[in-house]
Amino acid sequence: MMCASSVYAEKIIHGAVTDAETGEALPVAHIQISGTRSGTITNDNGNYSLEIETVPAEIQISYIGYTSKRITITDDSPEEQNIALTPSPVLLDEVVVSSEDPAVRIMKEVIRRKQIWRKSLETYKADAYTRIILANDTTIVSIAESISEIIWEKLKGPREIIKAKRQTDNMTQDQNFASARMVPNFYDDDIKVVGYKVIGPTHPDALKYYEFRLTRKRKIDESIIYDIFVTPKSRFQPSFVGNILVLDEEYAMIEVHLKPGDSILFPMPINDLKVTFTQQFSSFGGDYWLPVDVRNEGKINIKLPGITFPTIIYRQLTRLTDYQVNTVQTDSLLAKESSKGTITIAASDEKVSVTARDGENTARDESSKTRSDSIFTAKEADIVPFTDDEEKAYSSIDSTMTMEKAFKPSGFLVRILDDEDKEENTDSKSARNKGVSNIFSIVTPQLGFNRVDAFHFGLKHKKTLKKRFTYEAVGAYNTGSELWSYGGEIRYDRGKGTPWSVGLGGELGTDTRYSSHTYPEYLISFRTIIGSTDYYDYYRNKKWYADFGYRFHRFRTDISTGINIEHHTSLEKTTDYNILYSNKNQRPNPTIDDGRLRSLELTLKYGGEHVPAGLLGQKRAEIKIEHSSPDFLSSDFSFTQYRMIIDWKFDTFLRRRLLPNSLDMRFLWGTFTGDLPVQRFGIIDGAGTSFGPFGVLRSLSGHPLEGERYCALFLEHNFRTVPFELFGLQWFAKKGWGIILHGAAGRTWISEKRLSELSARYRPYYYDGIHSEIGLSLNSLFGFFRLDITKRLDKSGVFYGAGLARMF
Repeated sequence: MMCASSVYAEKIIHGAVTDAETGEALPVAHIQISGTRSGTITNDNGNYSLEIETVPAEIQISYIGYTSKRITITDDSPEEQNIALTPSPVLLDEVVVSSEDPAVRIMKEVIRRKQIWRKSLETYKADAYTRIILANDTTIVSIAESISEIIWEKLKGPREIIKAKRQTDNMTQDQNFASARMVPNFYDDDIKVVGYKVIGPTHPDALKYYEFRLTRKRKIDESIIYDIFVTPKSRFQPSFVGNILVLDEEYAMIEVHLKPGDSILFPMPINDLKVTFTQQFSSFGGDYWLPVDVRNEGKINIKLPGITFPTIIYRQLTRLTDYQVNTVQTDSLLAKESSKGTITIAASDEKVSVTARDGENTARDESSKTRSDSIFTAKEADIVPFTDDEEKAYSSIDSTMTMEKAFKPSGFLVRILDDEDKEENTDSKSARNKGVSNIFSIVTPQLGFNRVDAFHFGLKHKKTLKKRFTYEAVGAYNTGSELWSYGGEIRYDRGKGTPWSVGLGGELGTDTRYSSHTYPEYLISFRTIIGSTDYYDYYRNKKWYADFGYRFHRFRTDISTGINIEHHTSLEKTTDYNILYSNKNQRPNPTIDDGRLRSLELTLKYGGEHVPAGLLGQKRAEIKIEHSSPDFLSSDFSFTQYRMIIDWKFDTFLRRRLLPNSLDMRFLWGTFTGDLPVQRFGIIDGAGTSFGPFGVLRSLSGHPLEGERYCALFLEHNFRTVPFELFGLQWFAKKGWGIILHGAAGRTWISEKRLSELSARYRPYYYDGIHSEIGLSLNSLFGFFRLDITKRLDKSGVFYGAGLARMF
């Protein structure tokens, strides 16, 4: 019994690892329990703490450039174990100069051996401790920690169960983002760094992308360590620069000190980001070289016109231990992926919830803060000790030290806002803000302006009941036509577990004669009130509708059908008012084909909802069919209309970048059978005077092209910063400036008979030919704008314009 007690007793040791000659601390020294895959690392002060499950046990303390030590720990050993390591000499062997650096031969062997042992590595599980520290230029702002379990599978990648969290008092557990799931493994072929897919130094094709240069040799015990300096060969492919350490004989990468190369650039509002990575590896006496830790440090500068934020400094430490390799993980993690893309996990007797994120899943234990604290208390011996500064910050930071205070921005826009705040009494401002907030929680304003309604003043009330059931009501008054507009809708929308939706509604008000594929109505209202030509034509529409939709989540596809019961009447222009030009005369509002329109609609959509103004590249398609017939509810119109719009973004070059070069395509098409009313004509959008986003004919200013039939193709290739990088203009590249090549072609069709009929009412926006153009843009000026120059091809003319930057 006494022997058994001795063998299975737990032992907690702590101490410091130092240089035997100078007494200096050795940060991130590796302490391993011999014969196991368990251990820890020292902190920046050289301090460590380690729980040994069974004694006697031997621990090995190692540090690159020093002779390792082995110590046997027994029941009688003191808890404080301070270890001094003796430096190993730097080897000064003469390096033979040849056409190929010796590092190339070394790295070829490292890559060859990695491919052998990586092939048989199917899974591993490890315990992880993660700490993230945020600081500004003067002090630590917050500390967040987590204790978790990492499960890596060859096919699924890493997943994580977070068992406990702890943070300073100025954070909540929801704000604690300490996680080991995104920790990079520099032995991977491809390494994700802030959105970039970076080629790893042991990638099978690493020799094509990197220069390797042997800088020196060192010793660790009886083995030789090669110090190899890594630099990228390409200025454009995302890659690293720095040092890697390779163990002779094993030809294994045992440590890296790397940072992103110059090709890794960041879009606005990030003005500058500097980050470094350090990682150690160990085979733990086996065949597989696995991460022991990762440490990354970074400085982020965020700057916008008129606003500058303090430098954000962050440090992350993740320590991995207790590896289990190529074992079935059914005892701690049973996962089953459902058709909804979620995963249900059972972990012993604990309830764990999981969120699916693009194939990488994080599971968060639904325990309280008290339970998290108890787990940290039980695991305290295995946590990397705090430094003195971190210990002081943890004890002194309270709930009043908010992130808003720590990273308060500066700049002239901030000063203007601060001056306005100072002018208003705090109590009155608080009361006013509360009152406004209460009002807008009930209703939201609906404002607009056009040449028919003049000013449109309205309110909208919308409320959601039981998550998916919503109702809304809208009322407005139009000052020009002196008519009221109103409407309402009830809808049961799809959600988690419910793929279908149904809606019923009605409205009476002003409608546009044609719909833009690009411009939202509020933008047209703004242009009109400042003196631009009104983009739309209008009519009065009394409408009832009902629709039913179903979403196939797996295929990101929606199908919906609906019925429309409408009555259309013409409206007249009531105003030429604008705030800039006293002599501006808007064109008359043309009459429409008055009457009752009853129709059935069928819509098929793929992808997400349409984003207006061409701000984002999308992958979506939509087909819409509308049928109206006198045989259906006594409609006055007889036609079938077919419409299609496809938006597709293709990544073309440098796909490993956060923002690869890309080609955006938009295709529009519409046709009909029967007699199409003028209020169902289709259009190809033109530029709004000098504002021309993607998806419009930039050399067609102020109005669209309309027709019974239409077809158009828009193309835009975003070369981003590459042209400036190619010519060595790094200042422009770091500012995020880019080059875009764009072109478009389109035409509409109106029959001669119909043109003759319409000439008595109005002159349609129509061109009997193919409108074609090509142009060049300077993108991302000041982070938000672009300048366009467009040459019309079917006619003479060069057009200049501006727009919002294409960032994504």
